[in-house]
Amino acid sequence: MRVHGDIGSFLSLPHDVALKLPCTRSPLLMFELTLEYVLSPSPTLVYLSRDDTREDMATYTFSLLSSCFGLMFSRLCIRPSSRGYSTIASSVPKEVDTLIVGGGIIGVATAYQLSRLAGPSHRILLVEQNTLTSGTTWHAAGLQTALKGVKCIANMAREGHSLGIARTEGMSTTVPFDGRMVWTDLWTQLLQMANISESLGIPYELCDASRISQIHPYLDTTGVYGGIYTPEDGIVNPADVTMAMATRARAQGAHLLERTAIRRIVRDGRRAHAVELDSGASVHMNNIIICAGQWSKGIVKELGLGDILPAAVVPHQYVVFDRLEGVSNKLPVVRDYLNKFYLKPEVGGFMVGVFESNPEVHFPPDVKERNASGAAPRDISHEVFPESIDKAGEWLEHALETVPALQEVGIKRWLHGPDTHSCDTAPIMGRLLGTDNVHICTGFNSQGIQCGAGAGLANAEWILYGYPRSFKDDFVAADVNRWYPSLAEDPDWCEGRAAEEYGIMYGIHYPYMQLHSGRNRRLLPLHEEHQRHGARFFEGFGWERAAYYLPTNVARHENPYSWGLGKTEWFEAMKEEARAVRQHVGVIDMSSFGKLMVEGDGAGELLQWVCTADIDRPIGTIVYTAMANERGGILADFTVTRLGEDSFYITTTSNQPEMIKDHLHWATASRGTKGVTINDVTDDIAVLSVMGPKSFELLSSLGDGIDLHSTIPLSRAKDELMLAGVSCRALRVSYVGELGLELHVQKSEVKKLFDGIMSGGSIRPRLVGSLAMLDSLRMEKRFLHYGHDFSPMESVLQVGLGFACKLKTDVDFIGKAALIEEKEAGGLKKRLLSLQAQCPDVDLEKLPWWGHGAELVYRDDKLVGYLNSAGYSTVLECPIGLCLISDDGAIIDKSYIEQGEWTVRVHPVGGDGKPLIIPVKVTAGCLFDPKGRRMRGDYTTTSAST
Repeated sequence: MRVHGDIGSFLSLPHDVALKLPCTRSPLLMFELTLEYVLSPSPTLVYLSRDDTREDMATYTFSLLSSCFGLMFSRLCIRPSSRGYSTIASSVPKEVDTLIVGGGIIGVATAYQLSRLAGPSHRILLVEQNTLTSGTTWHAAGLQTALKGVKCIANMAREGHSLGIARTEGMSTTVPFDGRMVWTDLWTQLLQMANISESLGIPYELCDASRISQIHPYLDTTGVYGGIYTPEDGIVNPADVTMAMATRARAQGAHLLERTAIRRIVRDGRRAHAVELDSGASVHMNNIIICAGQWSKGIVKELGLGDILPAAVVPHQYVVFDRLEGVSNKLPVVRDYLNKFYLKPEVGGFMVGVFESNPEVHFPPDVKERNASGAAPRDISHEVFPESIDKAGEWLEHALETVPALQEVGIKRWLHGPDTHSCDTAPIMGRLLGTDNVHICTGFNSQGIQCGAGAGLANAEWILYGYPRSFKDDFVAADVNRWYPSLAEDPDWCEGRAAEEYGIMYGIHYPYMQLHSGRNRRLLPLHEEHQRHGARFFEGFGWERAAYYLPTNVARHENPYSWGLGKTEWFEAMKEEARAVRQHVGVIDMSSFGKLMVEGDGAGELLQWVCTADIDRPIGTIVYTAMANERGGILADFTVTRLGEDSFYITTTSNQPEMIKDHLHWATASRGTKGVTINDVTDDIAVLSVMGPKSFELLSSLGDGIDLHSTIPLSRAKDELMLAGVSCRALRVSYVGELGLELHVQKSEVKKLFDGIMSGGSIRPRLVGSLAMLDSLRMEKRFLHYGHDFSPMESVLQVGLGFACKLKTDVDFIGKAALIEEKEAGGLKKRLLSLQAQCPDVDLEKLPWWGHGAELVYRDDKLVGYLNSAGYSTVLECPIGLCLISDDGAIIDKSYIEQGEWTVRVHPVGGDGKPLIIPVKVTAGCLFDPKGRRMRGDYTTTSAST
């Protein structure tokens, strides 16, 4: 196949434009030959030939013939033309099963994966307002690596490897490694990332400086500590990969429609059921998924859901250098997390991309306006911004020092383009709250190409099955509903947080590390009191809560936080707080708890259907329950207190009330329930939790000597309990496993109650509240936390909540049939276990804050899981954790647990890459007070598990 092109007619074009010459391979696919050139007034022949021995697309070879005055080409590439997919309005289907909005790699991958899984009977239409790949995809760097610090992102990147698309495009399977580590913490973090790779079966090699020089001879390895070599990774042409999947999607029956925008989305209640296109056509759909990058926020607004996507445009810039002798695509990609740059081979030279600190100061005005309005103009396809040397700054200088040869060649081009970043470095995926059939997939933080095929699979399974199920790990970290809604509606918060996260993508991420942007948006009623008592704050779901309390004799630091992978200043504070609760009495401000009122005729029946536990209990009873989907997967856990015949009070952790509300609203709509109201009273009610062996003695002295044991039995509630002159709703429950009460009061009264508790009783309590302390105490008791210990991927039975299921009753509930089937199948093949380290001689200064690094768990030297939650137990004086175990279909029963030799492999801070192998004791129960005597006030016997 030969294409002739006369360049003379293009002499009037500006420098560095692209000349596109379409050439047909088949009715399904076209190519564009793109030339970036310095113009010369001579005719040129362009030869494009196909290697007929290979069937994969993009396996064409080409040569350039020109006169002695010929063209000086700066870049030459072949891209499939999107024009082969244009469809006129008359051929637009009137009804589809799934409508996909956006023709970048995420949208196209979704079309491909969905058509592959569902087959041609599932009608799919993809609409793109411009041309395929014309958003962020066209200028992406094309890195392909599965070495990640977030498990769901690593899973999605791994899918791209297993799918093989990246290796069928004629690209070299190149290998990245991470080099120039001079901080031991950074080295330890990279080893922790390698843990995730190992859990997914991704091979890697630890390298010293000499090995790094062998792999990449252009690097100056002076001062390099080590690196990680991942031989299955590579680079791809993003357009080629996208078009390959587009071809396959179309062959599988999907329709792809370009240059067509959505004019209006028609929504009725919780369902979006039709779109009107700018061509005038209307399309009815059963599902819609928005994969439109920076345009996604505006499209969601069209649904009438408001500005609810927590994302912002954060431009990214890279520099392409002139050719260097010997550079080819067989060289690895380099990622330098300390100096915030990546380096990849690019057409015989190198490309350097920078993730600079403080990117906001370099935002073009258009970006600021776009982020403020929450909408991007339609006509900005293939958009680029002016180059910025200041933006590259010191980080580009570091790259030049790392690759000295770059100092000897010129810069071919700069590319500064838009990218969509979420507010926490993980993508934004899943079903939007308030809807039954609207899904979102955006905010990939410069990782869209790497995650494209995997994101498409996750989207397809979310639509078909309700949740991704082909992956090893859950998608809680990517759930669109993981932020407090009002924060997502604040454009200043979104831009500031997205920019800050961009600036620390390449860097060290410490346990409980806190950001500085967008703070003090949700303050507890006692915020000033916490400040007065020396609190250092962390932010969770928007709430500012005490991270720990510094002793009054400790000087206040200008930097309010001290971070580290090992022991920090707050490690001792955490232990002192835990001892206060276990040995004396502690006061914990739990006002950030989510609190809902479910009331009205039919409220009890609704909750019986939604909740796994039996809610039909006497007034004043507190019931702990889970909420499951049809497959028995856990959506949330919470307590329900029955206040009246048709009045129920729900309390849960701060990150769950929005999901619970949404599920209840869905349930009322699906059941046709009319008389039930669901009100969020989180901001109206404050909660003080008074816990510890001396708690009842303290509280009794504030309530005229009332006998709390007889007045409020365990798992019961009492309204209008007078303590320190304040009327309280007292719940006898405990998140830490001790005797005590949760006191729920109007927020206007909490200061009076707090003062009475802290100074007016017969016993002086300690104000506590460290997140690490709460984690430690709950893990000792095996109390679960959503997002760490369970997700919709785990069933209620697998995480040990069978006691909270009414399986033996005649009452039906969502997920009951699936749970009965699982129970009758002969044993659990996945199970949450507690573990306790047996390492008295290990130096805790060198032991990282385990659980942060997905430390791997082995049974008889076979990898069976990693730590889901972990921390340090003050009572047991050792590290502890919770771990989801699965072992190639083996039944995880008592004999399996007791007969194995269990270990956890932990990379010590500053180690040589060899993990510590720590023996652990494993149990299906809890590690401390397994019979729950302490919550009943029984402190007469030993409480630790034996």
